[in-house]
Amino acid sequence: LGPTHKGNTGMGELPGPVTEKLQISPKLDSEHPGTAHAPATRYYTALLTGDLRNLQVLTDRYYQDVNLVFEINKNELEWQVKSQASYGLSGLWSLEYKQELTTPLCPAARQGHTACLRHLLLRGANPDLAPGGQGPLHEACLGGHTDCVELLLEHKADPNLRSDEGLAPLHLCTTQDSLG
Repeated sequence: LGPTHKGNTGMGELPGPVTEKLQISPKLDSEHPGTAHAPATRYYTALLTGDLRNLQVLTDRYYQDVNLVFEINKNELEWQVKSQASYGLSGLWSLEYKQELTTPLCPAARQGHTACLRHLLLRGANPDLAPGGQGPLHEACLGGHTDCVELLLEHKADPNLRSDEGLAPLHLCTTQDSLG
């Protein structure tokens, strides 16, 4: 099976993932009805591209709470087990769309956008918030972004915070770029 699928139906391989399309949770944009161009999507895009000016406008206007959680739905399917308590020891497996939970700090750290990271930290973003399993420090280490790592540590990010897989950020420093 490909890396995006978990489990097996016993009937051969599952179809491959469809083209990925980012969908921000509709709950975020429904908090701001009547606004043009879905501000949550613009906010997330500003984080990915390092667009500090747009990020500042959006945090001032819509997202004063910088500790929000993005729920990103992707058009990518994976097998997920349902509660064993409800369906017995084997559980019930279902094919569902893959979801990613993240905070604004994580994509900024992953992409190495130090100015955006600084803006969010100065507005009170929690450097240890990790709803998706990895914190911003994990993301910065994974990308080898030394400036982002230093900034997060200055803002009291926990260097021993464990991911869902039990890894500390230092475990992710595995490339020549991440030596610093």
